[in-house]
Amino acid sequence: MMQKPATVLDLNAPMLSLRICAGFGNPHAAAEARGVAYAAQRKAEQQGAATKLATLIKAAETFGYEIEITATPKRRGPAKRAPGRSR
Repeated sequence: MMQKPATVLDLNAPMLSLRICAGFGNPHAAAEARGVAYAAQRKAEQQGAATKLATLIKAAETFGYEIEITATPKRRGPAKRAPGRSR
């Protein structure tokens, strides 16, 4: 049975979710990846928000970690009710 990779970093932008994962529950790899991801995030924040995603991806690829990117629909307030319906 394969274990799920340990999630090291979750970066949630309004339309994007980025997860950098370390291999199969190895605590040393997870700790190393966490350090790399946070260092990359700090550097990206110094350079400006526009480069954050690119910097994180480059850092993850440099150290050979799996990258998972998923787009999510942006939530825009409460759901609309059908016209003519009372509460």
